[in-house]
Amino acid sequence: MSRDEIRRDEIRRQELSDFLRNRRGRIAPADVGLPVTNRRRTPGLRREEVAQLAGMSATWYTWLEQKRPIGVSPGVLDNLARVLLLDPAERMQLFQLALRNPVLECPSQPETVSPLIRRAGMWLAPTVMPASAAPDM
Repeated sequence: MSRDEIRRDEIRRQELSDFLRNRRGRIAPADVGLPVTNRRRTPGLRREEVAQLAGMSATWYTWLEQKRPIGVSPGVLDNLARVLLLDPAERMQLFQLALRNPVLECPSQPETVSPLIRRAGMWLAPTVMPASAAPDM
């Protein structure tokens, strides 16, 4: 790796760390179904709580926040997005910072028209629009 690539990677890991800390800090334990206690030194969820809710080890999550050069699977990133209550734009940012492509919520499928609807459209087409404007079926 060149110096520029190393520097860009350090910046990316710093941004990922800042992002995770910020999002973790804005989630109250009650927001994710955890009991509320008076003994919190910092606002938001603890690292261990995020890790447990996301199905990953506390050590691995801590390493992410500590900017260590580790890889994370798309499934774990998806779990983190869910636990941190990220909106679609934040979820995309999380995946980009972790150098992964976003996991789509559901694969897009082409829309199709059933044969029954297609025939009905052909039957109605002459009464609704001129024959020249009717779709080819």
